[in-house]
This record gives sequence, C-alpha cells and structure tokens, in this order.
Amino acid sequence: FSVLSMVAYCAAFAFRLNWGSFPPESIYNIEHVGYRSGLVISFAAIVEIITCVCYDRIFRHLSRQAFHDLVSGLPNRLKIEESIKRDIAYYRGTKLEFSIIAIKMLNLNRVNTLLGTEGCDSILRETGSRLLSFGMETRTVGRWSSSIFVLVSDLHDTRDVELFSSSLVESLTAPYTVNGRSISVNFALAVSRHPEDSNTGNSVVDNAISLLDTASIQTGEIRFFNEETLLLQRYRYTILDNLSKADFDRSFSLVYQPKVRISDRRCTGAEALIRWHDEQFGDVSPSVFIPMAEQTGFIRKITRWVIRRCVADIEAMWKAEGELSKDLTFSINLSVADLRDKGLVDFLTREVLLVPGIARAIEFEITEGIMLDEDIMVKRNLSHLQGAGFKIAIDDFGTGYSSLSYLHKIRVNELKIDQSFVR
Repeated sequence: FSVLSMVAYCAAFAFRLNWGSFPPESIYNIEHVGYRSGLVISFAAIVEIITCVCYDRIFRHLSRQAFHDLVSGLPNRLKIEESIKRDIAYYRGTKLEFSIIAIKMLNLNRVNTLLGTEGCDSILRETGSRLLSFGMETRTVGRWSSSIFVLVSDLHDTRDVELFSSSLVESLTAPYTVNGRSISVNFALAVSRHPEDSNTGNSVVDNAISLLDTASIQTGEIRFFNEETLLLQRYRYTILDNLSKADFDRSFSLVYQPKVRISDRRCTGAEALIRWHDEQFGDVSPSVFIPMAEQTGFIRKITRWVIRRCVADIEAMWKAEGELSKDLTFSINLSVADLRDKGLVDFLTREVLLVPGIARAIEFEITEGIMLDEDIMVKRNLSHLQGAGFKIAIDDFGTGYSSLSYLHKIRVNELKIDQSFVR
C-alpha cells in the first residue's frame, strides 16, 4: 500500500507539472523549481520503495523463523496451534470435524548417531516431504518437536482415519536413502479427533501426543485416543508424581518370599520384594509402579533404598538368629537402568561392602535381556559385582532370549526358570 501510494503521488505530481495550471504566486511558475521538486520527490519515492521491500523481507524472515521449523521447512508448534485455533474460531457454532495424527520417529537418536546431524536433517526433510504428499485429506502438516510431526486431517470417520494412518505408516517406513545408503526409520502414530476427544485445539493435540509418550509404543503401531486412555494417562502421571514425592521409609516396605529347597524343604534364602502404600491410591502393585519407575529413571533411587533396607534386615537377622541365618541368600532385583548407573559400584563399596561377609549373602537378579546389552557400563558393572563376591541370577529365564548360548556372555550362579516355560 505504501509503495502504490508513493507511485500514485509521483504520477499525480508529474501530471500536474506538465499539464496542470498553477496560481500566479505559486513557486512552480519559477523556472527549474518544478523539475527539481520532481527529482526530490522521485528520490523520496525510490527510498520509500526500497524501505518497504526491506521491511517486507525482514518481516517474512522473522515470521519464518518464528513459525516454521528450520530443518524441515514445515510449520512449527506455534503455527500448528494458531492454525487449529483459527479454524475452530472460524467455524464456531458449527460442528467442525477433523483428526489430529501425531507421528513419532522412534529411532531418531540412533539415526542421528548413525548418519550425523546432516544425514539426520536429510531424513527429517524427506519425512516432511512424504507427509506433504498426502494433500487431498490434509489440512496442515508440521513438526511439533524434535521427533514428533503433527498432521491435521479433514477425515473423521474412524475407519477412514485408520486406513489413512495405515497408508501414512507404509509411506513413512519405506527405506530412506542418504548418501547412497539405505536407512530404515521407525514410526508410530496416535490419533485424537475433534470434537469427540476435545473441544479445544491444544488439548486435542496433547491427547494424541500423550499416547506416544510411553516406552511401550511399537513400530508401526496406530493408537486412538479415548476417555479410557485419558483416565489411564492421568492415573499414570499421578502415580509418578506421588512416587517422586513419597517418603520411602514411611510409604515403602520390604517383604521376603522364601526360597525352599525341594529335597529337604529347607529354607535357603528369600527374595526381597518391595511394597508401596500410597496415601491416595492405597496399596499400589509393583507391576504398576516399577515399569513406570524404570521408564523415568526413578528406579535407581528405589533400588538403592531396597539394597540399604535389605542389608539392614540381613544384619538384624544375623544378630538375632546367628548360625541359623549364616548360609541364607537374599535376592535383589536390578534393572537395566541400575546396571547402566555409573555410580552403582561406588554406592555398593561405600554403603554395602563395609559390612563383613555381606556379599556372599546377596544375589542380584537381572533379566535375561541384559545378556544381549552391548553397553560397556553394563558389562563393567556386572564384572565388578561378580568380582566383589555378589552372586548373579537370571530372572524369568525362558521368556525372552532363552538360548543357552547367551550364558557364555556372563558367568551366572542361578537361573530362575519362568513358570510358563516350566509348564
């Protein structure tokens, strides 16, 4: 508008100078004044036009920086939220139906490690291009966060959305080629619909993304949001919040499941099992809070508390029972997160091994999947545990990697055969 106004003013001034008439007292009747005025106005018009073009480019650049992802070129989170809110506001009073499809790249970190930053950026750009190719049913495509893309579709019927999502998975999981190298990328999808699942733009997106915020999501899986999943998510986050605030010595306790030798029915030891009584939910099963603790890394704090309490109980038993408890072995579970803990050995040296003879009384149980873990820290910690005199047992043997050849990887003292395998 500014450019056109200035050009129109210059044109009108030139027309007046050449074909218009001026009063006798006007300075434009003086020779060269009109010509020089025209030059000044023309120069001002050029400066105005250049300024407007520069402003336009600056604002376009700032807008792109603020509302678009720099790697993929797609709209970012702010732009997606603004677009959804604008559509909902525009169609207010009518039943606007659309679906939010959240797409998560499950192995982004591995791709980045394998290809480097430039190669990973190339994968992300190609992912964006593949999502944009679904144009007919797509309202908006954007990159929500580092590993999550969001697609807003006009489709709403469950069957239609499911078929569309399946085609998305098929397209996205097709091999990517980077520098002549074929790369497999894993994706999982989650769907939330408006207005069934939520009436607001932010929450309908959050509903879909919350379904992807779990370690149990599988490659190619498509999840649909519903009221049950919402309640489950709220319960999960409340449990985690209560767990982080819990006073361990008041809320947690250990119980011991005896181990009995069948031949003479003699008790040879026990397995330490943790129990949690929460003020809000009452007794919470370990099958509920232990997986959550493992996913969040909180399991390390729990394991250390279990070890401290178990060692204290063993010492008390030794004092009370004497020779009767001398040869008993107590089992404590260790998760993968515990074995990846750099401070595990220092903790045991500082707080456990100071008790004479304690190492021979403790057996650490690990899952057989750890045998396949190539993490250097896992191997190092296992070696230190065995070197310190602790026994190692493999729990639930036979349910996962049940090949006996894996036992060559580590020296174990005991196999706990899972009951399903025994049957």
